[in-house]
Amino acid sequence: MTVEEAFDQLLVQRLNLTKLCKGECKGDNEKCDICKVSSAHKELAEALVKKLKIKSSDDEEKNPSTFLTGSYRRHTMNRPPKDIDFFIVLDSHSYKDEELDELITPKKLLDKLEKVLREIAEDLGLEVERQEHSVTVIYDDEFSVDIIPAFETDDGKDFQIACDTENTYMISNPKKHVELIDEVNEKSEKVTGKKRFKRLVRIIKSLKRDMFNDGDLKLRSFHLELAAADMFYDGKIYSYALGLEQFLRKIQVYLKNPGLSDPANKENFVDDYFLAKSQEARTKVINKFRELADMASGALEVEKEGNTEAAVRAWGKVVPSMGDFLEEKKVASELGAKINKGSVFAGSSSLGVNLSYGERKVVQSASWGESK
Repeated sequence: MTVEEAFDQLLVQRLNLTKLCKGECKGDNEKCDICKVSSAHKELAEALVKKLKIKSSDDEEKNPSTFLTGSYRRHTMNRPPKDIDFFIVLDSHSYKDEELDELITPKKLLDKLEKVLREIAEDLGLEVERQEHSVTVIYDDEFSVDIIPAFETDDGKDFQIACDTENTYMISNPKKHVELIDEVNEKSEKVTGKKRFKRLVRIIKSLKRDMFNDGDLKLRSFHLELAAADMFYDGKIYSYALGLEQFLRKIQVYLKNPGLSDPANKENFVDDYFLAKSQEARTKVINKFRELADMASGALEVEKEGNTEAAVRAWGKVVPSMGDFLEEKKVASELGAKINKGSVFAGSSSLGVNLSYGERKVVQSASWGESK
């Protein structure tokens, strides 16, 4: 197995959202990630249309007033599909402060949305949580939907999005984010023959989830995604390994010199939260990326020497999800070897095999007639 093949397998078996339906997902397969999202979207959309004044559209197919967006729509989301962004465009005339003859404040707008969603969530037996730009409906620990209320700008080209903490409206456009990510992904295929960009972003996000998700090291996925889009705008990603090593090197420069703007509005900076961290915290993040970049360079050197197996293992130390994936493959391989040798014990309804690697004991169990 080459390093490229190892990353492809990681994506398919651990990171990519699962689509188990043939053709369009109808929302009725609980094991299908796409069905799960579609079902929640339909359920919430039908309820919200009855309780809010949604902006009417001349063409709901091409220019819908409610739509899914964020990393789910950009196809850069990892499994499980948590924090789905659901955008609703409201009728601005119905949400005006009559005395001031202007839009109600973002705080009042989010108050109204929260009240409506609490009513809907109560009927569905769900929890609701207020966020900076949205109100979240929580289905379970691994699945939630962020409803983002917005108004069209006067020229109809962008959206005014509520910001609770500053009580102001932020101008942006998630559709332009989708267009940018699609463009870079298409370029990566045109330049190298393979659409690696979105897949590379998923690998980067898995790294973020495992290593940059708490405390001083916490980073935002959208920040890293846009930084990657800026780095690889020319489409030159000749392998996952080379792309990831380049990202780990270059992101240090982006973090040392904050100022990455929103492609939909140059006045918005997606890394302003990072600049707000203490100098000590920022240095800690940069140093961690430097450490990972050095490890990645080492993995590339091992691959150049022709030791593919060792190179794959080296990448497993850089990307925790890769390390976990390789460990699972090792266990599965040992399980297969045990079965082939007949070294198994049978229970009334399961097949067990005692395995050990390192200092850890593992017992694998699979039901008869099923593959897990």
